Amino acid sequence: MNKNLVKDVSIFMTDDDNKLFMEYLQKLSEVVLIDTKPTQSNKPKIIESIDEALLSEVVILNANLQALSNYEKNVVEIGGYYHFANTGEGILQLLRSKISSYHKNCLMNGRLAASYCRDDTDKWVKEIFKWIKKTSAKVYRTSITRNLSADVAERNFYALPTAAKTYDGTDGKYLTVGKDIYCVPK
Repeated sequence: MNKNLVKDVSIFMTDDDNKLFMEYLQKLSEVVLIDTKPTQSNKPKIIESIDEALLSEVVILNANLQALSNYEKNVVEIGGYYHFANTGEGILQLLRSKISSYHKNCLMNGRLAASYCRDDTDKWVKEIFKWIKKTSAKVYRTSITRNLSADVAERNFYALPTAAKTYDGTDGKYLTVGKDIYCVPK
C-alpha cells in the first residue's frame, strides 16, 4: 500500500465503555497508552488506563506494529516541551468523550482516528472499527423540545453500550455533538 489512509469515527464512551474498549484492544494486540500532554521529558508518559490522561487526547500504540523505542524517536521539542506523534503506523488517536460544558446532562462525542500507509496497520484499524460498529448503537439526531428523531442515523457516529443506555434521552440525558445538536442511540 503506497497511499496514506485516514479513518475516523465519532464515538460516545463513558468510563465503563473506556474499560470495555481497553479490554478488547488488549485481547487484540499489545497496546501501550500514551498521554499526549506535552512534557519536559523526552520520553512519552505511559498510562495504564484512558481515564489517567491529563488531556482529552490519548495515543493508542500497537507495540506489535511499532515498537515503543521507535515511537520515542518521533518527538518534536518546542519551547522546552516534548510533543510526540499522534498519527502514524500502529497508532490510533482517541479524543475522549466528555460531559458537555453547555448541558451538564449530556455526553459530548469523542473521536477515534488513524492515519497510516501500511497494510498491517490497515488490518488492525479495520478490525477495531469493525468492533466499534458491532458493539455500539447507531446515533440519530433529535429535537429535545419536540420529541422528534431523525429516520436516518448520523454517519460514522456510534455510542458504546453504557453511553447508549445512560444518554438515551430519558431524564434529559442526551448525546451531543455541538451546542443545540442532540442525539439519541437506537
